[in-house]
Amino acid sequence: MLSLSIERAIILHKNITVASFHHNVSMYWNPSIYSLLTKSEPIPKPPAFQPQNIPSLFGVCVYVFMCHHSIPGIVTPVRNKSKILCRIFIPVFITVLSFNLLLSTTAIIAFDHIEDIYTLNFLPNNEFIDISQIPYTLALVIGYFLCLFPVFALTSSFPIVGTSLLGNIFSLCNFFSVFKSDQAQKILKYTLPFVVLLPPLGISLITHNVGYLTGFTGAIFGSGIQYIIPALLVFKARQYFTHCVTLKESNLETTTDLQQNDTASATVGDEMTQPTSSNSGMENENIICSSTDHTTTPHSVSIIRKCSTHHLLPIPMHASPFQHFFWITIIIIWALFCTIIVLIDKIHHL
Repeated sequence: MLSLSIERAIILHKNITVASFHHNVSMYWNPSIYSLLTKSEPIPKPPAFQPQNIPSLFGVCVYVFMCHHSIPGIVTPVRNKSKILCRIFIPVFITVLSFNLLLSTTAIIAFDHIEDIYTLNFLPNNEFIDISQIPYTLALVIGYFLCLFPVFALTSSFPIVGTSLLGNIFSLCNFFSVFKSDQAQKILKYTLPFVVLLPPLGISLITHNVGYLTGFTGAIFGSGIQYIIPALLVFKARQYFTHCVTLKESNLETTTDLQQNDTASATVGDEMTQPTSSNSGMENENIICSSTDHTTTPHSVSIIRKCSTHHLLPIPMHASPFQHFFWITIIIIWALFCTIIVLIDKIHHL
């Protein structure tokens, strides 16, 4: 589409005629230029800034930057993650931003009217079939491929995004004690897939305005999927890890005191080393947190240094640059801001 739009923009600005068109065989395969050969179209002069379209920008940007979903797959195989922010995160987002700016720029200089789905601007029409002398069947194949291209893209990404959302919601529910019973786990197993699938399917059946759908669902549901649920998941995970670290520190202090008392008096030491109900409860809870004995996760380094009495712990090379609670707060505020702006805009137009 990028090359087709650039070719159309060149023809539009140079005012190429039908005679010169027939000398360039490569243009036969560009359905968007045939309308220029039968009638003159004005050169697009889009406004530099349209404030009324800013609310829709939030929802569209959520969809555009879904590239973040593939970043974990890129990061996992990397052995040395010490400079991963500068080597992977920033280049990936800059590449996506540059490509979308290039695609948008060529679109606004090539078309005076842009459809909600950009590929619809390249559909073959009657002029395409008559002038190009391309077989009718081949023209239909090209047309259907351009029409269904967004369907192919969404069909491949929707199961991946839905599976990730399902996993995030399930992990978030596991941090609450009310969902830890066997019955609750069984209910979650059979109800959460419907919670993930039914809203997008229902919305797609009741609306045909793709532009409205993109701006509205992207800002509201997209913000929940991309911002709110991951932020809450990180918050609850850090809170759980803080509890585990604090519990282990208290257990270590209790064990040290018992050992000191044991050396002072063997009899008293024997009595104190007998398990009590409170110590047993602490030991049982300590078993739950035992998975954190052998590892120090990057996201929890600041939590360990805060809760532990050993404040001289070395900062590992995999430490996350987003450890501070400030980042979670900013993400939640940004998600709420996007949602409120879009709701105000949609209510205003009712």
